[in-house]
Amino acid sequence: MVISRRFDAREALELIGREHVVAVAAVGDAMVRPIVDELAARPGAYELGSWLVLGSGGALLSDSVREQLLALHPQLFVTNRFGASESGTDGQFERGDDGAVRLIASPSVCVVD
Repeated sequence: MVISRRFDAREALELIGREHVVAVAAVGDAMVRPIVDELAARPGAYELGSWLVLGSGGALLSDSVREQLLALHPQLFVTNRFGASESGTDGQFERGDDGAVRLIASPSVCVVD
């Protein structure tokens, strides 16, 4: 099996089905948008029954891409978090009542000045 040196949504979706992947880590819209586009272009082409969790981090997963993904694969639990390789998950992105995106820090995060 040859694996691409760059992200390929079709390859990722085939791998999820073949290996019965439960959780996928992605980097915001940069990775999830191509997955959504591929799912929309080829409905029913992938066996995704095992895929239950999408964890997005490192870049914002927009509401529109998240909603499109959930419309195509409704059983997913999607997280939209931020952090660093050194610290792990430091919090999550949430939309406020005013519509603005906020970075909500985990209780273990503190700011030192």
